[in-house]
Amino acid sequence: MKTIIIENEARSRDLMQSLIEEYCSDLEIIGYAPTVREGIEKISDLKPNLVFLDIELDDGKGFEILKALSDQEFKVIFTTAYDQYALKAFEYAAVDYVLKPYGPNEIRKAVDRVRSINYQQQAYEKLINMLPGQTPSSKTKIMFTTLDSVELVEAESIVMCIADSGMTQIYMDDGERIFASKLLGGIEDQLAGRDFYRSHKSAVINLKKVKRLDIAQGDVIVMEGGLTAPLARRRKIEFLDLLSAI
Repeated sequence: MKTIIIENEARSRDLMQSLIEEYCSDLEIIGYAPTVREGIEKISDLKPNLVFLDIELDDGKGFEILKALSDQEFKVIFTTAYDQYALKAFEYAAVDYVLKPYGPNEIRKAVDRVRSINYQQQAYEKLINMLPGQTPSSKTKIMFTTLDSVELVEAESIVMCIADSGMTQIYMDDGERIFASKLLGGIEDQLAGRDFYRSHKSAVINLKKVKRLDIAQGDVIVMEGGLTAPLARRRKIEFLDLLSAI
């Protein structure tokens, strides 16, 4: 896995590097960053699979990186000396939260969790691809990994998907809501080839579940069940064209 370490303390960065090299040989460290700004640049340029992210950085907090890169797909392990950020970290779909000072066991366990999530996703995709006549757009079920489970849902039952602090909220037509440990861009890729549309940078909607466009409320899309989704101004004409074709 391609890995980036975002850490402003040289000693902690060097320790993390040595632990990864000695105990997690399948990780390839491709970059380092000590600040929010450099972290955003490194992740955008290098496209890692995994990021070890310190929370207290020289120019801000690590959460700012995740807010700025909500459309990119990578796993996050937070590393910090402060336990008060734990709840917020998991709101950003962190795979794990490792407190300093840490050692080999803590890092190995965190990386094992990443491997487990990746394995579950890959195993399901491999199984589906082995079925005759299956293409990504013909699969009836979609898999979403949450913090504590793997959910399989009927694609046509999804009403909309909304980005939420590094996670994605999946709204189902039976009222269920699933908090997927995946960024919205990754969910959009899973739904490609179906009647789903990226109406806004923070929303993917099921066109077959649209009830109306509320112009009086500032171009808000009203979905089945009374749910609402935003519509970007530049996408209004395209959205209306797609609706007319459904």
